[in-house]
Amino acid sequence: MEESISLSELASIISEGLKKSLEPKYWIVGEISEIQANRNGHCYLELIEKLEDEENPLAKMRATIWANVYRMLAPYFESETGSQLSVGMKIMVQVSVNFHALYGFSLQITDINPSYTVGEDELRRQKIIRQLEEDGVFELNKEVDLPSVIQRVAVVSSNNAAGYQDFINQLENNTYGFDIRTTLFNAAMQGVEVENSVINCLDEIASREDEFDVVVIIRGGGARTDLRWFDNYKIASNVAQFPLPVLTGIGHNKDLSITDMVAHTSLKTPTAVADFIVDTNEEFLSQLNDLQEQLSDLFHERMDDETDKLRDFLSAIKQSYKIALLKAESSIEQTIQGILHAAAIKKTKALADVEKLQQRIFEGVRTNINNRANRLQLVESKIDAKNPEKILRSGYTLTTNCKGEIIRSRKQIKSKEIIVTHFADGQIESTVN
Repeated sequence: MEESISLSELASIISEGLKKSLEPKYWIVGEISEIQANRNGHCYLELIEKLEDEENPLAKMRATIWANVYRMLAPYFESETGSQLSVGMKIMVQVSVNFHALYGFSLQITDINPSYTVGEDELRRQKIIRQLEEDGVFELNKEVDLPSVIQRVAVVSSNNAAGYQDFINQLENNTYGFDIRTTLFNAAMQGVEVENSVINCLDEIASREDEFDVVVIIRGGGARTDLRWFDNYKIASNVAQFPLPVLTGIGHNKDLSITDMVAHTSLKTPTAVADFIVDTNEEFLSQLNDLQEQLSDLFHERMDDETDKLRDFLSAIKQSYKIALLKAESSIEQTIQGILHAAAIKKTKALADVEKLQQRIFEGVRTNINNRANRLQLVESKIDAKNPEKILRSGYTLTTNCKGEIIRSRKQIKSKEIIVTHFADGQIESTVN
């Protein structure tokens, strides 16, 4: 039968072998995939190594920071980097390799190099920025026209975030009483879900683009590490190419995330974003008031000018009227005098002419009366000779129609027409066949 050893003996051999073959301390680099601090103050992590753009890790190890060390390392790291230890962060730590019979293989973290994390974060940020610039999208959203009046706001935030409530309160209680309507698209503002959550909200807003004037991405304040979730290529690329202007208030006073950089307008806090929207509307209202005042001033100025011109025109008319009236009166007076003088001359001449005319008239009338008397006698003789009664007594007749019109031709008579034949001693009616 082959010789065997117990499991604990094997664990002891492994532990002793590791101590002999490994250095007491190593500086290693890894990415935090899990982190949790328990009530006792111990911090438990999972560190991984993976290639860029690859999901499956090349290596994965458990690590522990004991409470007495964690109490010093955590605040030191945060003061140097402005961030807390969090998932997705690359760190350089000093570790010792341990093997425990019950808990297996693990790393014990004894020190940390915050400069490495700062450098790694900055390298990652610069790489994302360069990629956005190479894509030609970095400045696109800044070129989208901001509406003069902002009334319909799509808000990407967490519904229970303090920053969201501050934003809503600031809008609703604006001093101008502007009616600004908001629609919340609920998204995670920290953690590994931020990327998918925010992008899904942006996609939904884009499908309803006509319903909104701007998009607002806001969250509450927090540590520098919270901004890391918005140093994200996919989020920044979506924001940069968004068809509506995007306003950000991610809530960090010292630093800008890449999402802030590519947004149309970046402000420090959600409240500042609300103030910006109100100020934009107030500026438009102020411009309208200024324009109204300018139009009013221009109107009154034009009215004053036209009134002055009208007054001058009326004055000129009055003066011209007076001059014309004086000239007319003088001309009329001269005309009257001329007329009176001419009338006097014509009157004298007319009286002489009248006397001569009277003599001529008397003579002409006398001669005319004699001539007419002679002619009258002659006419009476002719009339008497042509008197119808005399003609009729001589045996002639006279034919008329029923209207009394004399018929001189057969063509004037129609068939069946009644004609009247006049005789010296009466008349008869006949019907023409």
